[in-house]
Amino acid sequence: MEISLATKRRLVFVQGTITKSADDPQKAYQWEARNNLVIAWIMNNLSNAIARSVLFVKFASKIRSQLDKRLAIANGSRKYHLHRQTY
Repeated sequence: MEISLATKRRLVFVQGTITKSADDPQKAYQWEARNNLVIAWIMNNLSNAIARSVLFVKFASKIRSQLDKRLAIANGSRKYHLHRQTY
């Protein structure tokens, strides 16, 4: 997904390196539209259960940080079950 966002020059929204303009309402509106587009792309690539957990998050960068935290947790029993099925 990062490659797709980078080619569309929208990866900065997920990384949180571009912020909403407080001075210019036109730039703030454009930022919101692009941020919402990135959120929609992310939501369309998530399972329903995971999408529901980040449904009300307003920033693409916050969604990424929540997903990073969620996916960083190891599930030992699930891992064992997958290894057992593989062998």
